[in-house]
Amino acid sequence: MRYIFLALLFTSHIVIAQHKEKSISVTCYVNAELYMDAGVIAYVSDKSGNISCQGHYVNISNKSDNLFYYLDGNRWVALKPKTRAVSFMGGSIKSTSVVNMKVKYMHDASGGITTKIKTIDLLNAQADRAKARGFEDDQPVTQTSRTGPPVTTRVETATTLVPQKSSPPKTETKTQKEATVAKAPTRTTSQPAKRVPVGKKPTTARTTPKSTSRPASARSYAAKKQSSAYPRTSSRDALGLRVDFGTGATGVGPNYKHYFSNNLALDASLIFFKGKVASLGGQIEKHFPIPSDPGLSLYVGGGPQILFGPDDTAIALVPVGGIEYNIPTTPLNLSFDWRPSLFLSPETGSEAGRFGFSLRMRF
Repeated sequence: MRYIFLALLFTSHIVIAQHKEKSISVTCYVNAELYMDAGVIAYVSDKSGNISCQGHYVNISNKSDNLFYYLDGNRWVALKPKTRAVSFMGGSIKSTSVVNMKVKYMHDASGGITTKIKTIDLLNAQADRAKARGFEDDQPVTQTSRTGPPVTTRVETATTLVPQKSSPPKTETKTQKEATVAKAPTRTTSQPAKRVPVGKKPTTARTTPKSTSRPASARSYAAKKQSSAYPRTSSRDALGLRVDFGTGATGVGPNYKHYFSNNLALDASLIFFKGKVASLGGQIEKHFPIPSDPGLSLYVGGGPQILFGPDDTAIALVPVGGIEYNIPTTPLNLSFDWRPSLFLSPETGSEAGRFGFSLRMRF
């Protein structure tokens, strides 16, 4: 947003033949308005002209093709095009290194906006580094005062402890030597005794975990893999809808399935047809999981079915054969089967072209 404002300011000025007189503020960061309008770079610096946020000089570089004037004391100083001047402004510098000065200049249309913006960014980055260096230069003053006392105290304690340790050995050097000679064999004999149990302990500790921990981890991983791959092991019930279709009428109704184990289940449903006809049935199914995909299985089974109508009631035997899929990472359960009807009463007969599709949610 700042650059857009400067660009609009730069393009909105009209070239005039007379000089402008303005009062500007200069810091260690480039005065962007002065550079965009007059083509002059001004910032607070040291005596050599380097950027310094604590400097007492102002570095003025005239990048334009016009004369630039700045007030030095009581006189106006002219700065020729493509030249640079470093002026001492100590009397007008505040504690925050801000210089207030008066200037005269003509509008400068030379140079591109993008070039000036890049130059401002480059010089302001240098100002950031100079400001950081100035902050670091102030830190050693406090650090030296803090680190001084610990150094002296450590030296004093070291010097006081040395004579205390050195004085007793001078008087008893012979007795100490005899004591060390006498103790030497006891140390050598005690070392082998300590090494023997140290060497034996790792052998027992290493052999027992290898034989017990690895099979346990392998078994637990296999158990987790089987349980996660075949979600029916953790969900014994499923409830949803079944569509019964084929030759004759099509019906829809609730469907419930209970798994006694991974291979045996009870499938019950209540289907409603047009004409106030309903059927209630249940089948025992034997599942055969497919090894390549444990969530997929084939099943066969059978069971009774009762049809209720406005005029009569029929009883049939329904054999079932189909396929079921438990969608991984979801509670959804899908099944499709062939379920012909073998009527037993009031009249015998059969309907071979009957199928069922179920969508259930395990819980």
